[in-house]
Formats: sequence, structure tokens, C-alpha cells
Amino acid sequence: MYMKRFFITVFMALMMFIYPCIGLPLTVSAEETGATITFSAAAAHKGETVEIKVVLSGCPSIKSMALVPQYDSDMLEYVHGEWLVGNALMSDWSDTDQNGVILFSSASDLNGEVALLKFRIKESDSWADIPLTCRAVLKNSEQDIDVVVLPSVVGILCDHIWAAETFTQEATCSEEGRTYQCCTVCGREETLTTSPKLPHTPGDWITDVEATINDGGLRHKDCTVCGEKVVEEHTPPLGQCAHVWSEEVYLQKATCSATGYVYRVCLICNAQMTLYETEKTPHSPGEWIADLSENPDVQTWHRECTECGEVIDTFLFTSAENSSTVNAPKSSWVVGIIFGVAGIAVGASLCGLIVFLVKRRRI
Repeated sequence: MYMKRFFITVFMALMMFIYPCIGLPLTVSAEETGATITFSAAAAHKGETVEIKVVLSGCPSIKSMALVPQYDSDMLEYVHGEWLVGNALMSDWSDTDQNGVILFSSASDLNGEVALLKFRIKESDSWADIPLTCRAVLKNSEQDIDVVVLPSVVGILCDHIWAAETFTQEATCSEEGRTYQCCTVCGREETLTTSPKLPHTPGDWITDVEATINDGGLRHKDCTVCGEKVVEEHTPPLGQCAHVWSEEVYLQKATCSATGYVYRVCLICNAQMTLYETEKTPHSPGEWIADLSENPDVQTWHRECTECGEVIDTFLFTSAENSSTVNAPKSSWVVGIIFGVAGIAVGASLCGLIVFLVKRRRI
């Protein structure tokens, strides 16, 4: 007996503790393998014992199986467990350790009721259903069989004592109304009558997509009570707009390359109506720029507008010997002034010479 218990303990340790530690799952989705563990329905009064059967389905033939029930020990007290499968090489269930192991000499079909669990429902203040599941390890020789465990619950029965007073929950646009009574023992509510939901209270239209002249829009209304969207509709395209022009006027400033204009805007479709145009502004001349030239006796210069980059003035200089002394031309009228001053100087010199000769002759 001691050796048998030692073997079972070692086997459970290997299957339940070492197995998950090496990164292999104890349970997987039933969609992958079809192997599933479920529990029979169970319910009882507090203080009573319930019997729950463990059911295996969709499982291939296996050679060993181990089960460990998992439950809320504050709500349930473990009483007993046993295997419901015969012809096993070894079948053991330890009520002390609350686990069971079963072995077969060859692969066996265990689909159906495989184990029976007994629990006593403890006395407590809670009347909620008690969750129940288990850990399971299934093997076929050295191959592990994946299985999913579907959790269940243990219900707590109550011999309801209904209060004489009834309660009313008024209907809203999101919930039905009802009258109900409560159990003085467990607090469960029992509905006596129901009333339909109230109609929603639509608010103002909310525009989701603005309609344009060519394309339709979208708008909706929300309930002012619960906030649910209760009305939604598409709006047609505006078509040809009956313009409503703004009183305010707007100015598009002129530049040296484009005229400006004063306009109004349609309050419906944002179209523009030009009232009048304004003239272009003067160019803003920049510095003189020497152009590249292959002829050393001919040098051209130009100026560009600092606003738009347009060439607005040019100058041609053809004196090769004096070109090196000219830093930058001013303009063609500067050359005219130079020649004018030179002409005046020559004329004054000739007049002075004539006067001198006349006076000399008189002497």
C-alpha cells in the first residue's frame, strides 16, 4: 500500500506540476482536438451534498488520465471522488489529496462519464452560483492529448419566501418596465408583470456629412434620454444654388503679377461674386546683375523684381576698355546726363574762346 501511494504521488507530481512547467498547455481549444471535459448540472440547498459527474467527449483512445478538481473552498466542501471507468490496470482516487489517477495496459476509449465528485454546499451569506472546473492530463503512451475543460457552476437552492410588498420599475426608452417581488431569504427577484419600452425622444438634427451642389449629405437624431441614434437620413444634393450673398465684403490683395479683387461669398455654397478688380502693384526692382557673356567687348546687365522675379530692366555696355571701371550701370538716362554735361562743357569752352578772340582783336 505504501509503494502504491508513493507511485501515485510521484505520477501526479510529474503530470500535474512538471508538465505545465516545461511550457506545454494542460488545456487547449476543443476546436483543435475535439477532446472536451464537461460537468453534469448540480444544485442543492445549503448544507446538502451534491453529486457531479465528469464527462469526457471527442477524445481519442488514451492509456492514462489524471484529474484535479478546482472550486471555491469558501462555498464548497470536498467530500469524495471516484472513477466510473472499469478494466483499469490501476484506478486510484485520493480524497486526502483530492485528485485521481487511472492507468490502462493498452489505449482505451474513455468517452462518457469518467468520474464522480461529491461536494457539500457550505452555509454562507452568498446565494450566487458556485464555479467549478478541473485540471486534466490525458496521455496515450508518451503522447499528450490536448483537452479543453468547460467550467460549470453549482447552484444553491432556496425555498423562497416572497415578501408581501411588490416593487415597480418604470419603463424607459431603453428598458421594459415591470412589477416584481423579492425573496426574503436569498433576495431573488421574481417578475410579476411587464410593460413595454417607452418611445425615444428625438433631439435636433446633427449633420454628419454636409450636402454639396453635386453630392448628398447625411444627418441623424439622437434620443435626448438615452443617447441612442434613433433617426438617420440622407439629404439630397443642393442642386443649383439660389445664392444668398454675404453683406460683408472680402479683399484679395493685388500683387505685381496678379490683379486683386473685392468679392462677396454665398452663405450656402461658398461661391464668390467679384465686385470689382484692383490694379497690379508696381514691381520692386532689385540690384543690377551682370549676365554671362562670351564677348569681352559686350556686357549686358539686368534687374529683377524682388517680389515675382520678373526681369524689369536691362542695360547694354559695349566699351571694352572702360568696362572694367564700371561697377554697375545705373540706367540709360545716366548715360544721357553724362553726354549732356560733356556737351555743355564743350560749348562753354568754345564760347569762352570766341569772346577771348573778339576782345584781342579790338585791342
